[in-house]
Amino acid sequence: INLEQAGFETQEQRHNFRSLIEKDGVIKGLESVWKNKNNETIYVIEYAKVFRNKKGEIAYYEGIVEDITQKKIAEKTLNENEILFRSLIEEAPVGIFQTDTFGLTTYVNPKWREISGVSFKEAMGDDWINAVHPDDRKLVLEGWKKSVKNNSFSTAEYRFQWNDGTIKWVSGKAVPKRDNNGNIIGYIGTATDITDRKLSEEKLNESQDRFRKLIEQAPVGIVLSDINQKTLFTNKKFIEMTGYTIEDHPTVDEWWPKAYPDEEYREKVKKEWIELISAAIK
Repeated sequence: INLEQAGFETQEQRHNFRSLIEKDGVIKGLESVWKNKNNETIYVIEYAKVFRNKKGEIAYYEGIVEDITQKKIAEKTLNENEILFRSLIEEAPVGIFQTDTFGLTTYVNPKWREISGVSFKEAMGDDWINAVHPDDRKLVLEGWKKSVKNNSFSTAEYRFQWNDGTIKWVSGKAVPKRDNNGNIIGYIGTATDITDRKLSEEKLNESQDRFRKLIEQAPVGIVLSDINQKTLFTNKKFIEMTGYTIEDHPTVDEWWPKAYPDEEYREKVKKEWIELISAAIK
């Protein structure tokens, strides 16, 4: 059967086959694209050998063909998935990095470089640690090495410091990356910019500190309690006025008999108190 005339192979492929086998006398592992009887594309690997007559002329070829269609389809799907995965990583709104089995960086995406303020080259290996704030560097590096040693999940909040002094807070997370057999082949992780959250927390803490100082020095007695009536704070003036510290009345229920030893009067005050609290909540 003439493979070319039968439509199995294109003229170009058949010409390539003949050129190779006539030159070398043998073909080993030549990949070709064929069309079967149903006009479906199939992928094959050809192995063939030349047999010559007594005059040295080519008499015929003898060979075998291996169908690798499923393998090629799987490879194509894998390549397409890798391209998609790479595109997603490149455009991701969070920093993404990959490392080898020793925890040394092999890849960082554009967002990671944007957050850290370092180049791709500067992030490779363990050079990325130089971009971490000096006050956080030792703790971050020790934590990362411990996670790699234990093949465990890693999480940390730390600061990147740019060359111009800009500070970027990040929440870093990493997990082991495994092959189909479950063997660890590296780590993949994220770095999320949490600078705005950290700045808000700092402002809130500063505000709370100012508030606490104000009520601590206030000229009136102040007590703070939670929704469960647990005493949270008493200022200096309250202690000065009553003589009771927070340890003396850890809850509002324990305050009543101390402040109002007369039971009848206590119940009257409690009733008014509850009504005022209800109105305040509304």
